[in-house]
Amino acid sequence: MTLFENIKEISKKRGINLKTVAKESGLGENAIYRWKTETPRIDSLKKVANTLNVDVKELLGDDAIDHTRIEDSFDNIQIAGMFRKYTEDNHLSSDEKEKLVDDISDYMKFRAERIAKERE
Repeated sequence: MTLFENIKEISKKRGINLKTVAKESGLGENAIYRWKTETPRIDSLKKVANTLNVDVKELLGDDAIDHTRIEDSFDNIQIAGMFRKYTEDNHLSSDEKEKLVDDISDYMKFRAERIAKERE
């Protein structure tokens, strides 16, 4: 199930329509519908989870989904949200964003290798 489908199902079980969930979460009334095609910000996901009284991980998947995949999805959304925030806050161009992605990749590789060596 997709993120949107999960939210829709949880909302339905609680007797709340998606526009109401979005409004009560402090989002635009069509925000959740846009998540069919867009990646939400982690802070928006947290607001919806709080409104529905569930953990963010429950929004990302149900018990039938491998928990590793849920963790990966959660991590990817967090990273995407941070990237979007910092690039928007600093008004980075597409070229600057590409350079930032390269820098992030290089740093992550460096840190992962260093952590692995420290573990030895």
